[in-house]
Amino acid sequence: MSALSAMLSRVFESSKNLDNVALHHLIDALCKLSNEAMELAYSNREPSLFAVAKLLETGLANMHRIEVMWRPITNHLLEVCQHPHIRMREWGVEAITYLVQAAFQYHHNNPHLVTEVCMNYVI
Repeated sequence: MSALSAMLSRVFESSKNLDNVALHHLIDALCKLSNEAMELAYSNREPSLFAVAKLLETGLANMHRIEVMWRPITNHLLEVCQHPHIRMREWGVEAITYLVQAAFQYHHNNPHLVTEVCMNYVI
């Protein structure tokens, strides 16, 4: 099972090699999958957190192009943070917190871009 998990993680880590359009398609698909999980969680079923985890992985793998991926990922994670199911909310908060911290720790070519992106889209 851990080998399968590692291979799956490598798939999302390799998203750094996608062009911007393909990256947006991947993020959009993960957001749709997460929305389905959120719908199921409204009926008090245990939600799948796979899509939230993979959105975080995708964001971390693509930190070098923060201006491309930041808005769609953080907008969705902010929705997850408002979900009534506590486990969904906790994962949403953890994911967005980790992503913001990683953005400020990443060595960007233009460090002012990170501050601008984070200020415009999160705060």
